Amino acid sequence: MVELLRGKIASGKSFYAKSKAESGGVCVLNTDEIIASLLGGAPCGGREKRLELEMRILRYFLQLAVSNHEAGIDTVIDHGFWTVNECEKASEFLKKAGVPFKFVCFDAPFEERLKRVDLRQGNGFDAERLKWFDSFFEEKELCRFAYCRRSREKMQDTVWETQK
Repeated sequence: MVELLRGKIASGKSFYAKSKAESGGVCVLNTDEIIASLLGGAPCGGREKRLELEMRILRYFLQLAVSNHEAGIDTVIDHGFWTVNECEKASEFLKKAGVPFKFVCFDAPFEERLKRVDLRQGNGFDAERLKWFDSFFEEKELCRFAYCRRSREKMQDTVWETQK
């Protein structure tokens, strides 16, 4: 099974992925971690260059997910899937490969996400910047969204999932 994590910044995707990894038996692939490792915080040349880099990473992750599936390993792809194009490309690729998958979608109130981002970034990430990032998220009816509260012990609320 491949879980494709979809949601805006600080909606709970990475927390969910880490909790899945801690339970064992799953491979977690995180786009932001790869970009941070490759670029070390350096800018990637603007939004278009970032999207291009993210699509290349996603293609690689999808290939890994197919290989993992063939080896009997479940995969969680923590990518965000902000655009309809990303959602469709991932769906088409996995369907063609015959790999079962589902989108796991996350949402959280804006103010809660702003607090999370500020804690994570530690550099005064302001509301206007978060709104700017949010403006790039394309809505797509893949699944119902649920507010995901985080807890160090466990996930507090149900995260709605849909099989695709």
